[in-house]
Amino acid sequence: MVGLLVCAGCASTEHAADTGAIEWGVCTQGVGTGPSAARVECGTLAVPLDPAKPQGRTITLAVARLRASERSDSTVVVNPGGPGASGVDYLLGAADRLAAQRFTTHSDVVTFDPRGVGASAPTVRCRTATELDAEREADSGDRSPQGIAAAEATNRGIARKCSTRTGDEFLGLVGTSQVVDDVDRLRAALGRSRIDFIGFSSGSKIALEYEQRYPDRLFRMVIDGAVDPAANPADTSVAQATSFQEVFDAFARDCTRTPGCALGADPAGALAQYQRLVRSLTRSPAPAGSGRTLDFQSAVDGTSMALYRTDLWPTLRSGLADLAAGRGGATLMSLADLLEGRGPGGTYDNSADAYLAIGCADGLRIADRAANDDLDRRLRAAAPYTDDGRGTGHAPLDPCAFWPPERVAVPRSGPGAAPSVPTPAPLIVAVTHDPATPYSVGEEIARRTHGTLITVDGYSHTAALEGNRCVDEAVDDYLLNLDGLNGPLAC
Repeated sequence: MVGLLVCAGCASTEHAADTGAIEWGVCTQGVGTGPSAARVECGTLAVPLDPAKPQGRTITLAVARLRASERSDSTVVVNPGGPGASGVDYLLGAADRLAAQRFTTHSDVVTFDPRGVGASAPTVRCRTATELDAEREADSGDRSPQGIAAAEATNRGIARKCSTRTGDEFLGLVGTSQVVDDVDRLRAALGRSRIDFIGFSSGSKIALEYEQRYPDRLFRMVIDGAVDPAANPADTSVAQATSFQEVFDAFARDCTRTPGCALGADPAGALAQYQRLVRSLTRSPAPAGSGRTLDFQSAVDGTSMALYRTDLWPTLRSGLADLAAGRGGATLMSLADLLEGRGPGGTYDNSADAYLAIGCADGLRIADRAANDDLDRRLRAAAPYTDDGRGTGHAPLDPCAFWPPERVAVPRSGPGAAPSVPTPAPLIVAVTHDPATPYSVGEEIARRTHGTLITVDGYSHTAALEGNRCVDEAVDDYLLNLDGLNGPLAC
């Protein structure tokens, strides 16, 4: 078994000169002063702009590493999801938690900012901070023919800005398919013949597609918050909306047990009270400080942000109480800003633009009006807390419908692809009430891959490496023991 463990991270026969090299150094910002700070380093990796043209132009990926505390026998690559989240920021913020895991004794942990994201260059940039603020405060919920035409004009303009400011070629090369090739370039640059991979949320798509394309180069795989790459995108959206509503209902029940809850004291009437409260914003947005106003969509965005984590429920409860008492919408806006990547100074990271571009590049485009209208109806029914009550059975096409069609990437393994069974079988972590990645998807991925399922009873989006001792010990056992775990586990 020791021999196998060494082989899992043995040196690759590929030359760094053929795949790019990483020059590790001190991270310029974001490094804390915790006990693991000395083990953290950052660097960059050049990869082909178009993986299908390896001798062509290159782009740069930002990378970060937590070195193994003792001998480094293997590398665990982590993607925190998004899509469009910064892996470098994740590692810098989670270094001490990661260093507390037993598997980091003999495994390096490496993260990266996917192409177009964070500190990688170039980045996807579509809208300025001023434009994003204006777009968020504009009424996009009018479903009259005139309102739909106005919304589509805005969405067409967003696609045009992405095209002009980022470039059509790059926009067509930021999808999951290209990121998977980048991961393999990263593996080779790290000198590993095989890597382990932890994929959170949409990062699970990267892990699963990497396993399909490069099965001999991936050893162990942990998936937390599974996204099914073979599922119909519209069905995935409706299933996600259903899960968000279930978590909203749990929040509402919790709120009604608290004195002064703006949703009342009766759980049966909480949804209706919430709708009355936030739907009033379609007529009269609430002041949100610094000259900003909270409209219906921002109130829903703030609510949705709080549903990701139970530690944000008190903030949501306070924000709704402020709104009900006429104290304005600053608290709810702060939650919406967190979702949209807006900092305290009014600047935005590029996560919103990257999320849009990656989704469009992955082919999540609905240009058929009947299908688009049907999806709008299904989403309103699945998550009534997001319904502003103005539905007409018709909806505007979103920005992806106006994306440069000649540059939209086609995933190499799209819906309907028959996955192979990884060896060893993966570890799948699924939270019973995960708003963004339904528990049933984790069950399905575990069944399909013959993986070991860890069921986490709770309300949160993902659970691994966050301090849940049961889950974190299981991850350690899996990454340190080639035989994996002995059957499903409940945490």
